Amino acid sequence: MNDRGGDVVLDGTWMCSGWQYVLPQQATALHMLVATATDRDLDGSLDALVEELGYAWFEYLTDGLDCAVRWTHPLDLPDEIEVDAGEQARRECLAAFSLAGMVLPSTVRELATTMAELGIFIVSEDGLRWRTVAWPPMPEDALPVSQEFRDQENRRRWFKLQEPHALQLLQVLPEDDLAKTSIEELQRLTDLPEIAVRGGLELLVHDRALDLWQPNGDDADPERVPADMLLDVFLAFDPFAAVSDLD
Repeated sequence: MNDRGGDVVLDGTWMCSGWQYVLPQQATALHMLVATATDRDLDGSLDALVEELGYAWFEYLTDGLDCAVRWTHPLDLPDEIEVDAGEQARRECLAAFSLAGMVLPSTVRELATTMAELGIFIVSEDGLRWRTVAWPPMPEDALPVSQEFRDQENRRRWFKLQEPHALQLLQVLPEDDLAKTSIEELQRLTDLPEIAVRGGLELLVHDRALDLWQPNGDDADPERVPADMLLDVFLAFDPFAAVSDLD
């Protein structure tokens, strides 16, 4: 049972939807499976799709269709951040499913059916045709998620929009060196509007890739500092260095 040829589809729309912060960890692998079947126009049961599209990678990510759902991959268990994120997703999912009157899936196979019920997949009555939707519903539109989750998702999506702006800033900021600049100067160097420069800086500061200080030594808030204020900037590392194709 070897992997067949061709690339597996990892849909950026899915990755930005927020579902990975609500559903069990294996939901992303299920979406990859069905998205690849959709891309190749392949039909078949879930078992047939796993066999056709690559047993090895799917087994590695999920432990198989009849494995119990889990919130953290076993290899991530020593990572406190990953474990905490999984526990937060578990709490959010349990609360939202309970309020919605839905039964929490116990296996990966049941999770696939639940994802169809939530509108993430379209499945034929005989279960032999699985397709992804072009735009999956947002978790907050499909489930009664908490206000905390809604606020976190709004912030995550806002940061995602700032990635191209942050990338442009990285091209004009010196790495591993202390420099002085201002919002106005960065506008001139990147030809970005002021709001985009501020958003890109905020993302870099949030990701701890950039330290930003006011002339008096206090931390500078990219949203509030005057555009003409000369700031001390230290770029600790390039968070997008491994990104080869960032739209």
